[in-house]
Amino acid sequence: MRGTRSEDVAMRVWFRLIRLESRLAAAVAERLREIGLSVPQCDVLTTLTEEEGISQQTLARRLYVTKGNISGLLDRLESAGLVERRSTATDRRQYEIHLTPPGRDAALKAIAI
Repeated sequence: MRGTRSEDVAMRVWFRLIRLESRLAAAVAERLREIGLSVPQCDVLTTLTEEEGISQQTLARRLYVTKGNISGLLDRLESAGLVERRSTATDRRQYEIHLTPPGRDAALKAIAI
């Protein structure tokens, strides 16, 4: 009987933690929207602050998304003037992804959030 009670308490704590994480994620998403970013866009920008000049494929792998998803995200970020794609010196079919100055500013604001 005693084990059942501690399991109930553990389960309640677990659910409270899940609800807390959900509320935190919603609050962060709301704050990011205030600066014009989505959570996935924030992920791209902040990842590029760690290592610029990586390929779309490497970026997709680091963010655990498909190449198609990263391509769409980069299209939107490029249209907003936050990132730029540069052809690599060794293979013009591949691109290195770089932050623009406004992109770096947006990334730093997102990190602060």
